Amino acid sequence: AWPLWGTPHAGSAYRTALGKEKPNSRRYWTASVSFGNCSSARSWVQGKRTFDALRCRPEIWRSNLMVRGAVVLGASGLVGQRLQQRLANHPMFEVRALAGSDRTAGTKPADLTWGLEGHAPALNLPPVLNVQDPDLVGKLHDLGVTWAFSAVPSNVALSLETRLIDGGFRVCSNASAHRRHADVPLVVADLNPQHLRVRPEGELLHACATNCTLIPLLMPYLALHRAFGVVNYHATSEQARSGAGYGLLRGEVPLTPDIPGEAE
Repeated sequence: AWPLWGTPHAGSAYRTALGKEKPNSRRYWTASVSFGNCSSARSWVQGKRTFDALRCRPEIWRSNLMVRGAVVLGASGLVGQRLQQRLANHPMFEVRALAGSDRTAGTKPADLTWGLEGHAPALNLPPVLNVQDPDLVGKLHDLGVTWAFSAVPSNVALSLETRLIDGGFRVCSNASAHRRHADVPLVVADLNPQHLRVRPEGELLHACATNCTLIPLLMPYLALHRAFGVVNYHATSEQARSGAGYGLLRGEVPLTPDIPGEAE
């Protein structure tokens, strides 16, 4: 959901970490759609190769970049586990805690049922924290957490994410609760990363990812817009079965055309 090598300046940042390129380079290493531009294609390939090489050398990451302590909100859901997978051995973040519902709170991360392909990442973490714990902010501060990646249901995210922002954390959310708030940027990495840089000085970041269906729709629209200057677009999507969670995917609950909150 947050692919570093698919964002502007990502490859440049890694080359800087290796001492191969000066900081503040204006070269873009981006996976954005670009037709007929061979130099952009070469830059993208080079940037991805650099990223792939560094994935095998996490000690280079950690010695050259400031690592930020992170918590994943949503310990056992599809998106929460994908975030754990993506953040494991990340160059900029270190997962220091998981937080979940009453059902998973207190469970050792290694004992959680892993629902994705492959194996769960090896994360040496304390038992899962409770997102409803009134002392959650203090416990996260004690663990050195400064960033939160949220994958909790929207009804939980509405108050939880606000509480974390008020507690001094930066929040990147996959929940829909704050997507239509004017002061919360809605970001697709290859489309509008600049919206992460327009925060007033001293104001903590609270940003949301879009609905997952929107991202593959936006990329061809972006190419069309750059080529022809399209004024507006209209698209309609409905939630896939995965929106109902593990239960439906595993056949544990009956198939229904209605997923609460989706049509709204």
